[in-house]
Amino acid sequence: MSDGISGKLALMLRKDGRSASARRPIIPRVLKTMLVAPLILLVSFHLLHFISDNIHREGQGLIGDYHQGTDFSRFLFRRVDDRIFFDSKGFPGGVPQDDFSVRWTGQVFAPSEGTYTFALWSDDGVRLWIDEKPVIDDWRVHDETLNKSKVPLSKGWHPLRLDYFQSKSERAIRFYWAPPGELVGPVAPRYLRPGPAPGDNG
Repeated sequence: MSDGISGKLALMLRKDGRSASARRPIIPRVLKTMLVAPLILLVSFHLLHFISDNIHREGQGLIGDYHQGTDFSRFLFRRVDDRIFFDSKGFPGGVPQDDFSVRWTGQVFAPSEGTYTFALWSDDGVRLWIDEKPVIDDWRVHDETLNKSKVPLSKGWHPLRLDYFQSKSERAIRFYWAPPGELVGPVAPRYLRPGPAPGDNG
């Protein structure tokens, strides 16, 4: 009799033990879900943002055609410049100190639709086309000068051409922009890619 009672008691204890052990993880599982779910959402958000920000990285920079003379009279060499941000000591080797010109061509990526501010800090002349339309034209000899223009753009890639010439003395060319709702800063390489040149606008 006692053996039967002991067997039943042991069976009940085993059942209670299994029930208890099955019930115990409920709270930790809830806490784990509460902690992990936001983390998954956060990682997913940053992953999607990363993909969106990098999906256009097909080649960074603009094609730069360097010439002797301020009117592109004698071709010197071609290279891809990842950003247009040069001062007196920043130009590539092989570029003369004075009397030269550069034509950069390619495309610029607008990460969202809106009005963009484009700005050129230069010494001497500059011209800028976006979507084959002139947006900055200061083709003259001058000291360091800031030119800027506002351009409405749709999201995506847009043809770009940038002309620059250096006459005498100091030289500088820096390409800035301000996407909608952002501060002005240099155009990063990931937003530029070599590509077909816009039509020759003179």
